[in-house]
Amino acid sequence: MSTRVSRKSTVSSSSTTHTPQAGSSINHGRPTSPLSPTRISRIQEKEELQGLNDRLADYIDRVRQLELENNKLRREVHTIDEIKKSEVTNVKVMFEQELSELRKSLDELAGNNAKLEVDRLKLIEENQDLKSKLSSRSRPLTGHWRRDGVGSLAIYEGIWVKGLVYRLYSSAGKYQVENT
Repeated sequence: MSTRVSRKSTVSSSSTTHTPQAGSSINHGRPTSPLSPTRISRIQEKEELQGLNDRLADYIDRVRQLELENNKLRREVHTIDEIKKSEVTNVKVMFEQELSELRKSLDELAGNNAKLEVDRLKLIEENQDLKSKLSSRSRPLTGHWRRDGVGSLAIYEGIWVKGLVYRLYSSAGKYQVENT
């Protein structure tokens, strides 16, 4: 860009045209001479051109100022965009890490749940087996207990079941039955 050369006119342009009289002098020390209409027209054109030149220089200055402001604003927008992209990227990375951890936890819980379900089904089956064994063993003894009058079948079954459960769990090393 070129540098500005500012020329401020010392002659003020006005809407009224000053036409020198025939006897007035414009230049001091020179003989007075009447100005011709062509000369007056050229002086007016010169003044107009100086005014237009000043306006053009002001316009060019304003354009340069606006260009500088636009460049500054472009840099600010670019900086803000970069910060925004960086923040979005950081949040995305954090979100993906958290999502990965949650998926891993979910997989672990699903595995644990499946294992517990298998254990539950085994215990149900074991319980049914124990009930059937109890039922088959308690039938012959029912008459014996009743003949002796020692106690009821329910007491015997409770003691026998507790003992059986205790043996099963202690052999598996999982549980202990409290003495009641």
